[in-house]
Amino acid sequence: MCVYVDLEWGRRHGELAQRYGVKSLPTVVYADRDGEEVGRMTSRDGAAVARDFAALAREHTRVLR
Repeated sequence: MCVYVDLEWGRRHGELAQRYGVKSLPTVVYADRDGEEVGRMTSRDGAAVARDFAALAREHTRVLR
């Protein structure tokens, strides 16, 4: 599941920013179903974001059979 949280530079959803230690934007935090962080991206470079996302998906995706 993907959840987008618009922080509006900290004016909204401040509890989430504090919980995950968001200090700058953009920050993408990947969390497991229990809310524990499993990865983080802060790059503005599209190629780096795509590469990091693919690596996280490979590492944290289960195949259901």
